[in-house]
Amino acid sequence: MSETNEHSRLFLPSKSSPSTSTTEVTISWSNLHVETRNSSSSCWSSISSSCFRRHKKKQEKSRILLQDVSGTARTGQILAVMGTSGAGKTTLMNALSGHYGDNLLVPSGNVYLNGFPTTDTERRKSGHIGYVEQQEYFIDTVSLEEHLIFQAMLRLPSEWTDDERRSRVKNTIAQLHLNKCMKNTINQLSGGEKKRLALASVFLTEPSVLLIDEPT
Repeated sequence: MSETNEHSRLFLPSKSSPSTSTTEVTISWSNLHVETRNSSSSCWSSISSSCFRRHKKKQEKSRILLQDVSGTARTGQILAVMGTSGAGKTTLMNALSGHYGDNLLVPSGNVYLNGFPTTDTERRKSGHIGYVEQQEYFIDTVSLEEHLIFQAMLRLPSEWTDDERRSRVKNTIAQLHLNKCMKNTINQLSGGEKKRLALASVFLTEPSVLLIDEPT
């Protein structure tokens, strides 16, 4: 496992410098199998009129969310994942980006970047994969610009200076045509502006692969 982790760190350049250009990345997934973890739900039943109660545990069966799913996406390519509600589209996005809930389990399958197997943590921290989730949560009382400055502090490497972070924020705001509302608080933004703000938060790292859940 340590050998795999070492290789997967080496095959993509570090984003420790603002001058690092966008890297071409191929993300592929093979035989992904995702299911919910077994969990136990509790119920209490009273016995007679006394205060004594008996605790019962009901074991819930795991539920398969994705089964043997494989595919490939490349930098510069637009790939649409379509399906009915509950088909597993969001689960696939979570799997590829490395964002899992505590109740999900991947008993088999791999996700590769440029042919190298990766861990969930490596994909989350690489900066080469951006993920815009279906539901974004903002602090309504901060401005759009303040939100992105805070996101830059969280997402960009610690080696960057404050001036470098602010420059990236300024460029990202211009890229997504948010200059006119950059001083507005988030509760003053329209739905479309909030969607672009969610994109801007991810664009800060200049990801090579962008995953968007429910983009329209």
